[in-house]
Amino acid sequence: MHYAEFYRTSGYARFDRKERGIRGGIIHGIRADQRGHAFTDPAMRDVVIGLTLAGRTAARWKVGSKWRETACRCRGDIGVSPMDEPVEFDVPRPHSLLILSVSRDFAETVAQEKSLDVLDRLNTLHRAYLQDASVEAAMRRCWDALAYDDAVSELRLDGLGRLLIAALLEQLEATVTQREATKTSVSLALLEDYVRSHLGRRISVVELAAICGNSPTTFRRRLHKEHGLTPYAIVQDIRIQVATERLRAGRDSLSQIALDLGFADQAHFSRAYKARTGVNPTSLRPKRTFSRG
Repeated sequence: MHYAEFYRTSGYARFDRKERGIRGGIIHGIRADQRGHAFTDPAMRDVVIGLTLAGRTAARWKVGSKWRETACRCRGDIGVSPMDEPVEFDVPRPHSLLILSVSRDFAETVAQEKSLDVLDRLNTLHRAYLQDASVEAAMRRCWDALAYDDAVSELRLDGLGRLLIAALLEQLEATVTQREATKTSVSLALLEDYVRSHLGRRISVVELAAICGNSPTTFRRRLHKEHGLTPYAIVQDIRIQVATERLRAGRDSLSQIALDLGFADQAHFSRAYKARTGVNPTSLRPKRTFSRG
């Protein structure tokens, strides 16, 4: 079943609407004024794209077993329903939509011509509403072109359909790129500065994660992936580095170094230092020399 057929025979049929379509069936359009509703759209072969024209409403939608939601779906928001999967909607307030259904056969033709995984990519766009001026403009141009039913209009729709698919794919790529760019790398230099400034007390994973803009779970994973370290190891390594510097300077006692660096006592410090370096901390202290008088 194509989306236009479903719309005419479902609960949506009671809403005011205007339909447009031409020969060839590349794209079908519906301009609808919908009231609040909770409907389930069955699995469709078409690529179904909805542009909110007016109204503000919360919205929930479920694909598979996962519900997703937005607190406010408003003008300019664009939603793409996945092919071959039912979508359950819960939209409580009135709103106006432009709905375009792009023939799956047409999308597959574009995919084959360009050797692109068009269908798989489009099927990921249901995860969130998007706002994109290029996609909106392409949808409005498609709707305008659907007002005419002749060979020239069919040719125009072929080009506009390709433009719409390209705009959706470009928006998807931009979203992925932006998501990757906003990931904060784990900076060892930043962590070292922080740890060196707080060595006299316990340093939590939550603190270290916040320095890098990550959750504790993400921080642990990325610290290990990028540097092969654990949070405990990085703190302990820096403690040992600072201890080595102070031992070689020879100005402080082992007990003072242990206290300043957050160890329980001198014995704890000595055990940890030997475990980390293989030598006793006393071996790094400068040798005292005595002059004969």
